Amino acid sequence: MIPLLAFGIVAIIAIAALSVDVGYWRYQQRLEQSAADAGAIAGAIRAYYPTTAGSPAPAEVISAAQTATSGNYFTDDNGVGVTKVTVNEPPANNTPPNAMATPYAAGAVEVIVSKRQPTFFSAIFNRPYQTITARAVAARVPDEITQCLTQLDPNSGLTLNAGNVDAVKCNVATNGAVYVKRGIDANKVIYHGNAPGASISKNGKTVAPVLSKTLVVDPCFKITGCNYLQNTPIPPLTASAINAAGRAIISGAGFPAHNVVTNCCVGAVNFTPGLYYIYGGISGAITGTGVTIVNVDGQLASGASVITAPSTFGPPDNAPSAGVAFYQPPSNTNDITNNGVPDTFVGLFYAPTAQFRSNGKLDNFGNLVIGGFQTNGNKTLTIDPSQNAALPLQQSQTTTHVALTE
Repeated sequence: MIPLLAFGIVAIIAIAALSVDVGYWRYQQRLEQSAADAGAIAGAIRAYYPTTAGSPAPAEVISAAQTATSGNYFTDDNGVGVTKVTVNEPPANNTPPNAMATPYAAGAVEVIVSKRQPTFFSAIFNRPYQTITARAVAARVPDEITQCLTQLDPNSGLTLNAGNVDAVKCNVATNGAVYVKRGIDANKVIYHGNAPGASISKNGKTVAPVLSKTLVVDPCFKITGCNYLQNTPIPPLTASAINAAGRAIISGAGFPAHNVVTNCCVGAVNFTPGLYYIYGGISGAITGTGVTIVNVDGQLASGASVITAPSTFGPPDNAPSAGVAFYQPPSNTNDITNNGVPDTFVGLFYAPTAQFRSNGKLDNFGNLVIGGFQTNGNKTLTIDPSQNAALPLQQSQTTTHVALTE
């Protein structure tokens, strides 16, 4: 009877350990998971802002994540006690599916919370404690492009005297008068001031315009590449600038370097990938893939301008202007004219104080921010964020939130 009783007691304790100890550990793991989630979100938010270099993550990111886990009652004790909070950016575990397998992996933060939990009945089995671990990964999530045509000058407008606007699955926002002879096809038209003098439709159905009680704001701050250019000092024109006179090809330093160009583009010129600051305006046909043009001063008056945005998206150290095809600083108010063949700017075309005047055939943009737009020809103005450079432009959007991915 004694051996049977001993065996029974052990069995009862094992059952108690399974129900009480494991149940307690599962409860603690749930608390740890909440702390890890909070830490990952806080770390990913902090990673968006400038940080110092560090491994396994910048010190600022580690501090933000550990502060959040501490607020959830799991404070890192530097590994000398019972609680450890590990922060990795990027995640140490790079096995899909996880945040690093997504297009938005930049700034993904992994937080692992582990803590020694006490044992009760299972201590009889020589288990003084049980280490419980929880893991979370959060990543920045870009906002989708919903506004693809922005007209900013309230004293100007969006005027197509004989044509139409095709905003592909996106919105049009205007501050000035709107008159489009053949109508606007867009998800939504947001206007400030007088109601648009144009028919508006979506998928063939009439859509009412939406009044904005305040002026439509310049969206540059929401686009990482544009925001970079707006906050980066323009390099001066020096004797070492590239003289583009008579050249058919301009080869400059690629990202992250920049190039200064003068005497640009009376004829047709192709640019190799890179960031180019152009002085003196542009009067010829310019082409290029992986190119960002900054029109520092002077006009853009080209017969055929075809520029595609950087073909691959990278962090600021290798493609700071990713997604931006053409950038004209607000200080440059010179008009943009094209009376020849179509302009095609795959990516963001940004000229917030300029008037775009065109009498040629249709024009194409990935995203258009302009002071005013006017054409007299029977043409279509197409703004299509989903063209073949959509990923760089989409990824360049400033993120306003982070999301848990694991």
